[in-house]
Amino acid sequence: MGIVKTGFRLFIITLTAAAALGAVNYITEPMIDENVREAREAAMEEVLTGIDDPGFSKEFTTGNRYGVVSYYIATKGSSPNPVGYVVYVDRQGDQGGITVCVGLDAGGVILGVKLVSHEETPGLGANAARPAFLSQFTGREGPFNVVKTRSANPRDIVAVTAATNTSRAVSGAVNDAWVFYHEYLSWNPGKGVGEP
Repeated sequence: MGIVKTGFRLFIITLTAAAALGAVNYITEPMIDENVREAREAAMEEVLTGIDDPGFSKEFTTGNRYGVVSYYIATKGSSPNPVGYVVYVDRQGDQGGITVCVGLDAGGVILGVKLVSHEETPGLGANAARPAFLSQFTGREGPFNVVKTRSANPRDIVAVTAATNTSRAVSGAVNDAWVFYHEYLSWNPGKGVGEP
């Protein structure tokens, strides 16, 4: 009889805790989604350096075409012609997954790069999120190579010290976005994947 009472009490406690967690999730989920949306929009504007007040299309998903997860088309005013693109790429970093946001102008030149999320080691791979590393891509066209010392080749990107694997992952993500632009977006300006 004591085992049944204890089991029933544990069941009630578990049920109450689950209901409380469900209620908290129900209340906070819209706020979390809004924060994620605002962070994403801020990243998109940040990587489109030089384009004032761009408007963005809906998100187009790619089914991981060319390594790209999704992208947005940036326009200006009422013109339907793209002035740029924001491309999201997921890659495997040294310690886990990384998500890179890449801004390109309408001609395929990299305008900006931002690490949206990563699991890299603080003080090492996490330094790849710093402007000193990411600004190397700005104003250039790929494909990029990661090197350990500065060179005269405009497609060489100097790796973060002691974080070559992370540097290669970020560079690979930028290359994926650049290839996606040249092999798909430049031929289908203003259109989503699968649109006529």
